[in-house]
Amino acid sequence: MQAFDVQILSRESEVNIDDGNVDVEISLEDGEVYSATFFTLTNLKNLMASYRKSGECAGGLYIWAADMALPMRGMRCNKPPALSGRDCLYSTIKSLPDFIRRLTRVLS
Repeated sequence: MQAFDVQILSRESEVNIDDGNVDVEISLEDGEVYSATFFTLTNLKNLMASYRKSGECAGGLYIWAADMALPMRGMRCNKPPALSGRDCLYSTIKSLPDFIRRLTRVLS
């Protein structure tokens, strides 16, 4: 697998690792750039509840996002030293080489 760089497209104050979603660009060393939106399970649950109230997405019956990524273990960075939300997300993505490999295959 080739090397990659991760760019988080949000300010630090916008990265909520407990209830959030954030857009990410992944740049490969060959110049290819891919994007994904990382969601937390809590964020998906809260979005669907909001859609039930607003009527969006058939009253909250579904949720859809292009290039959605949902880390199985979530974005948990509670080991000392404590990481900022942005650093936690970056660490989560960097620890997912299989995700990066699949992302590059699916989106190419």
